Amino acid sequence: MRRATITNYQILPTTQEHIEELSLTMRDDDIAEMKALSNMSPLEAIQHLFDKSIECRTGLADDKVMCVFGINGISLVSDAGMPFMLSSTELGPHWRIFARGSKEVVSDWLSRYTPLVSCVDIRYTKSIRWLKWVGFKIHSTVKLGVDGQEFHIIKKV
Repeated sequence: MRRATITNYQILPTTQEHIEELSLTMRDDDIAEMKALSNMSPLEAIQHLFDKSIECRTGLADDKVMCVFGINGISLVSDAGMPFMLSSTELGPHWRIFARGSKEVVSDWLSRYTPLVSCVDIRYTKSIRWLKWVGFKIHSTVKLGVDGQEFHIIKKV
């Protein structure tokens, strides 16, 4: 008889250990997006977002990092927020749980920061599909980053 395994999911404040683990397990599409936007290594990109964030959390599955996510302020005179999320290869098997939980997180952020504005690499189709699902509008493309890669502006009001 097969025993059912129950995964222990947690959302915790991000620690340096989470940052280091994610830097070693980050999805290729996230690495490509960070490289195109900033030419930073995975570790540098995660550390930069963490250092600039108003809040930063880590999604865990059985103590393995699935993602690090958070929100940055856009300016001191604005209520707008700039969300971010970087994921690991661990996220794949847990995407349904992640997707449901992400709607709650985005709703919470929207109650405190309006609008939510960010960008996404036009090549990152999985991320674009998820962003639409949580209610972001995908807007025009702009050339950003070190080599002028095209990114969509995303917004949720």
